[in-house]
Amino acid sequence: MKNNAIVPYATENYLSFLKELKESILHSKLQYSSIDLKLIQEMTYGEVEESIKNAIEICHLVGIESEYHFKKIYVFHVDNNSINIDWRMSKKGFNLVIMQLQKINKKNAIWLWKLADN
Repeated sequence: MKNNAIVPYATENYLSFLKELKESILHSKLQYSSIDLKLIQEMTYGEVEESIKNAIEICHLVGIESEYHFKKIYVFHVDNNSINIDWRMSKKGFNLVIMQLQKINKKNAIWLWKLADN
């Protein structure tokens, strides 16, 4: 008895489409921004970067790909012709960053309480 197999034929355009689709799905889940962190607590750029770096390290240590939760983007500001770095984060990524904040204030405490409650 002869078995026939169907072998999918992947073209370059098809693979490119899949890559773009994956990126758009990942990007749609990154609903938080590093600007949101500054609304919770007054932070310097260095403190934001350190908290995000620690959260990404947590992902790596537990074997989770950080690209699913963090994405660095560059934002151009027309008023002063500068480029700044912003981070997009998933809810889980954002929560990890909040847990890495060194200073505690009322807004931070409220957010941490909500995290503990979930």
